[in-house]
This record gives sequence, C-alpha cells and structure tokens, in this order.
Amino acid sequence: MIRFPMTQAQVIIGTLLLTAIVYWDSHKHKVSYRNLWVLATFFFTPVFLAYFILRFISSHKVELSKREKMEMLKRQEFEKHSKEVRAERRALEKAAALRCLGKTPEELAQEQEADIKRQDAERKKLRENLDYHAAKRAEKLKIRKKQ
Repeated sequence: MIRFPMTQAQVIIGTLLLTAIVYWDSHKHKVSYRNLWVLATFFFTPVFLAYFILRFISSHKVELSKREKMEMLKRQEFEKHSKEVRAERRALEKAAALRCLGKTPEELAQEQEADIKRQDAERKKLRENLDYHAAKRAEKLKIRKKQ
C-alpha cells in the first residue's frame, strides 16, 4: 500500500491556500463567475488548474501589425462602400421598374393603401363569419354565454 506523506491538516491547508489564491486572482482580474471558481476550487481542488489555464488564455490579446490594421480598415471601408452601392442599385432598380409600369410613386402608394383597406375589409368579413358560425354551434350545443 502506498502511503502519502501528507496529513489531512496539510491537505486542508493546501486546499484553503489554493482557494485563497483563486479568490484573490479572480477579484484582481475581474474574472466572470469568480464565486463559482472559488467554490469549485474549494470543493474540487484540481479546478484551480483549469482556472489558471483559462485565465491565461483569455488574458492574452492578439496585437495586430500596422499592415494587418490597414488591411482591416480597407476591408471595412470596402464593405461599407459595397453596402451603399447595393442600396443605391436597389433604389435605381425600383425607380426603373416604376418607370416601366408608367406609375408615379404617389399612384403606387394609393394602390397600396387600397390593397390594405381591401384586406382589412376581408378580415372583418371573415371575423363576422367566424363569430356567426361560433354562435350557431353554441346554440346547437345549447351553451349559454355568461353575462
């Protein structure tokens, strides 16, 4: 049988020491879920290894070179420009379509309003029809409305 030279008191002291280190470090570096890390380290000591590995990885930020920064800025400007071009193209296509139809934007707006009114009237008619049939079914089943 293998015997470990550490006593229970030494294990407890080591656990408390590691927990304290994780506590101080997590508060110093403003780590998210710091209380969870402290409790996990206290109850399952090997968690402190995962804590320090994750903190080390997350604390190192990538530094871009001047060339990479310039390329990134150029790419962002190109994307912004291409969005503007797409929006302008859509507007021109819409205007060309209107010219082909021979209608002015005011006429199209009036047609859209008429369509909306027609759809609202159809919805109202369907709702009335549904209410009528619901009342018929209730009458057939002799269900009374609460008053």
